[in-house]
Amino acid sequence: MATPDQKIIRSVIKGDLDSFEKLVVHYQDKLISYAQTITGDYASAQDVVQQSFIKVYQNLRNYNPKYKFTSWIYRIVHNQAVNSIPKRPVLSLDFTDWLSELIPSNTNLIEDAQTDETKNIVQLCLASLPLKYRQPLVLYYLQGTKYKDIGDILKIPINTVGIRIKRGKDLLKTICLKKGIKP
Repeated sequence: MATPDQKIIRSVIKGDLDSFEKLVVHYQDKLISYAQTITGDYASAQDVVQQSFIKVYQNLRNYNPKYKFTSWIYRIVHNQAVNSIPKRPVLSLDFTDWLSELIPSNTNLIEDAQTDETKNIVQLCLASLPLKYRQPLVLYYLQGTKYKDIGDILKIPINTVGIRIKRGKDLLKTICLKKGIKP
C-alpha cells in the first residue's frame, strides 16, 4: 500500500506540480531546522533546503519507494548542507525542550536554561561537538527521528547511531562542564 508521500510522488512524476508544492509545504520547516543545525545559519539553511528541493524534483524518478521518503529527502538535505559548509559552523538552536533528556540529572539546569546566557552557553557546547555526534543528537532530540531513520539519513548502521548519540551526550556534558554549566 502506498504512503501519502508516495501517492504525491506519483502525481508529481505524472506532471502535477501542485502536488510537489504539497511536499515542500509538508517538509520545508523541518528540513530548514535540520539544515540549520549543520550550517549554523538560518539563511544558509534556507538556501540549502531550496537547492535540495530542486534536487528532489530533478531526481524524483530515482526515488526507490522501498525506502522511506523522509530518509531520502533528509539525506539530500544532509549532503547539500555538509557540502555548503566552508568551515566549522556556528550553531543557533532552541534546545530547551530536549535539554532535560540530554542532561536529566539536574533540574536546576533546566530552570537555568530559561536564561539567555545559559542558552547561549549550551548552544556553544552543542556547536563544539564534532558533526558526527551533533547530527544524530539533533535528529533524535530535535527532529524526533527514529534510530533506523537516522541510520538511513547518515548512512551509518543503527548500532552506530546509538553509540554516537550516547557518546555525543557524554561529550556534550563534558563540554558544558568546561564552559561552566554543572549537570
